[in-house]
Amino acid sequence: MLLCGYTDKLYDDTRGAPILQQVIRKSLKDEVEPGGADIGLLNLSQKLFHPYRILIMKNLMYQSEAEFRELKQTYSLSDGNLASHLRALESEGYISFRKDVQGKKVRTYYFVTRKGFDAFSQLAEEMRRVLHIDVKQ
Repeated sequence: MLLCGYTDKLYDDTRGAPILQQVIRKSLKDEVEPGGADIGLLNLSQKLFHPYRILIMKNLMYQSEAEFRELKQTYSLSDGNLASHLRALESEGYISFRKDVQGKKVRTYYFVTRKGFDAFSQLAEEMRRVLHIDVKQ
């Protein structure tokens, strides 16, 4: 268990989202003021803060869609782990899926929704702003 520097909450260090938030908070040190502009990052959906979910969203943002097996192989996740991450993103409305029959096999393809595109774009922008990263477009 770890105690996060800017909240009174105790987080289980086996979960990705609280750990990522702790790293961000610790890297900011005293730059974060209660109610300051940097706190906007902490108001984003907790569903996006898991490292695998960030990678899945990034993958889907750059491709029009990705098949379940492709995501599984790319990130070396078990079926159950990948399915739980996809379910979490789907429950927030960030991704959707379609099923296709190829031969006798059903293939599931995932893609980012408009809500997911907006949420991930906002997360990326907040990360750039908070970490003072200037990305040239």
